[in-house]
Amino acid sequence: MSWKGPYHFELSGTILSYYKTVGLLRPTAMVMITSNSKVEISVCKGKSNCFRLITPTASWMLQANTRKERESWMQALGNAMAFSKTQETPICAGELDKLAIASHRNWKKRYIELYQNPPQIYYYRKGVPKGGTALPDGIMSLYEGATVVIPSDVPDETLALGKVRRDLTLKIFSGHKTSFHAQASSKAELQRWYTAIKKCCSQALPRVQAVASTWIPKRSTGLTPRNMKQNVLRSRGNGERISTIVDSKAGPVKFELPSQYEVISVVGEGAYGVVAQGKYKRDGKTVQVAIKKVSRVFSKGHIMTKRILREIKMLRHLDHCNILGLKDLLNGPSLTSDEVYIVTELMWGDLARLLRRARRDPRRSVLSMDVIKTLSRQLLSALHHMHRANIIHRDLKPQNILIDGGQTPAIKICDFGLARGMADTDGKEGDNMTVYVVTRWYRSPELLLRLPYQAAVDMWSAGLIIAELVKLMPIFPGRQWAHQLRLILKVIGAPSESDMEEMGEEVSDVVGSLVRKGYAGERLEDAIQRPESRYRELPRTFIDLLDHLLQFNPAKRLAAADSLKHPFFKGMKAKPDENAHVDRFKFNEDALDLTKASLRRTMREEILDYQRERASKERNGETRGATKASGVNSTRL
Repeated sequence: MSWKGPYHFELSGTILSYYKTVGLLRPTAMVMITSNSKVEISVCKGKSNCFRLITPTASWMLQANTRKERESWMQALGNAMAFSKTQETPICAGELDKLAIASHRNWKKRYIELYQNPPQIYYYRKGVPKGGTALPDGIMSLYEGATVVIPSDVPDETLALGKVRRDLTLKIFSGHKTSFHAQASSKAELQRWYTAIKKCCSQALPRVQAVASTWIPKRSTGLTPRNMKQNVLRSRGNGERISTIVDSKAGPVKFELPSQYEVISVVGEGAYGVVAQGKYKRDGKTVQVAIKKVSRVFSKGHIMTKRILREIKMLRHLDHCNILGLKDLLNGPSLTSDEVYIVTELMWGDLARLLRRARRDPRRSVLSMDVIKTLSRQLLSALHHMHRANIIHRDLKPQNILIDGGQTPAIKICDFGLARGMADTDGKEGDNMTVYVVTRWYRSPELLLRLPYQAAVDMWSAGLIIAELVKLMPIFPGRQWAHQLRLILKVIGAPSESDMEEMGEEVSDVVGSLVRKGYAGERLEDAIQRPESRYRELPRTFIDLLDHLLQFNPAKRLAAADSLKHPFFKGMKAKPDENAHVDRFKFNEDALDLTKASLRRTMREEILDYQRERASKERNGETRGATKASGVNSTRL
């Protein structure tokens, strides 16, 4: 018999679920206990305190830690079986549009059931459940302190899509960590759900009474909750490493790092890796760092490997105070490891987080016009450095702009996974670049029209981000490319005949199908101003800067170097190294051998070369910010 675990089990109403790690949003697996389920003591060779749970859909063999704990679990499961006879029908059921946990835009229709004793909400993805043993796709128990609010505080970017009416929304808070937004089809339906949920909230039990939970192994592994987190291992060629397991939304993540590093918690997750907050200890000093673990670097194919290799080379090449600084690069613990660790400065959060805070109470936001001017210049200064280094970022958005925690926020551009080198005079680098880059809301017209592009795509994205610092929400939240282009043309107007002729013949046909010829557009200040904004009148120089950055024709768009000289930044001092010489970035990807063994060797050589260079600079006292903490613990924003 195969045993696994120990896992964290929870019995909530008639649902028994278990989690591989405590704190996950969704259980690893769950089973519904019905009146014809069965629980019995079981004998298993070499094990003690075992019992078996048999339901119409599953059979689980479990092992309690003590005999008393086994009796407690069997009694609780027996009570759940008896209770399932009385829990025949929900007090309220029907279809609602539910907002996804990890998105502000993804609304899906779900069939939802509300039970009163104990107060629980079940939801099903595939409509009305068939049969009494159908497992819900999600469960939320209502504990002491649970509340329901109408209308809900649905994020503003959701309302901008036009699919959601705030007056039909409600928000349910479970009383313990979880909550969700939902939208009813009518006001009568909203009131029906609100009344039923309010009644259940008043009968909610304290969490300790509502849930039976413990650690139960399904296989003897020798690990307990106390020592599951860290194990010391020896890695050939890399010295001693500490294996640390931390929780993430996708499940437990293992970090295997040298003993100088301490992993604290996960602070971000993306398509290519997980970012954890950590500490680096050396010579009695401790520095806060961010540790990005990129998994499956080589097993996902050569495109993934080239992307990570390109990002590492760019981080090594770029040296600017408003671009995320590289602290360390680490290979996996063995020669065949499929992971890479990128260590950078630790920041307070990203610009998207700052904008979310400001949206809740715009009048208390730190984003005064002076701060907006400072952040805008920092962003354009970083782009100026990148473009002189022959690099286009291609994915500028608030999530990829990090912010420190000082009184006056300072930014750093990050995430160079989609960045590329621009075409040189010989045309080798930058040719055949894909147009499917940049998040749609920040995509320039030439990308939407699938035309050739250069650094001007970054300037368009920068203009939208600067405008968002005033509006606090995206300027053009398009649903697809045509809708995105229509929103752009509605504000900036139809391009001139000469612009369309310069950009290509097909541009005239597409633009003509979306707006009438010669349409002047709206006033830019009206498009970015919020009714409750603190800015009664925006500076004319600010509007002029945006007008030059948001030009339909990329040839007329303001370049990074020229934008820094704009009158909006009059009186601001240029950084001493702003116009210093920058070597052009070159990376000949075509020369790479795309076999897995060769790419693995190239990656290891790149990381070892960085470590040698870093050690040499440390000896000469030249390491960028080697002993300076990032400011994450400074004054909160």
